[in-house]
Amino acid sequence: MQTSTLAHRGFVFFITHPQGFVRIGHTEGDPRIRLCETQCHCPYQLELKAAIKHRNSPELARVLQQSLTDKCEHGEWFRLSDSELEQVLAGLGVVTPSGRENSASETTPGFRPELPPPLKQGFLGTYLAR
Repeated sequence: MQTSTLAHRGFVFFITHPQGFVRIGHTEGDPRIRLCETQCHCPYQLELKAAIKHRNSPELARVLQQSLTDKCEHGEWFRLSDSELEQVLAGLGVVTPSGRENSASETTPGFRPELPPPLKQGFLGTYLAR
């Protein structure tokens, strides 16, 4: 059996940095642990903005990263304004009240959100349309 055909349950996480950076990645474990691991390497206070449970978190993270390549700074780190991040999360059906700490969220399996126009046209729109 090929590894690429296996479903990997886990979370896609969004960790924010106070200077406008967002780490978008995935973990099969607890996203709060990933936050702690990332925090160990950063002198600034980081925040877990959202964590989305998904049946194939590696693929969803990859699709998100590919849809934001023009915003990529390095690896899994992207430069996104608060409103851009809110737009990405809203496109995934995640509501995060502005200014609320630790607003990790979980989406409903099978939910097909209406994407904002910029995301409808790229990789993410194609992926969520499946």
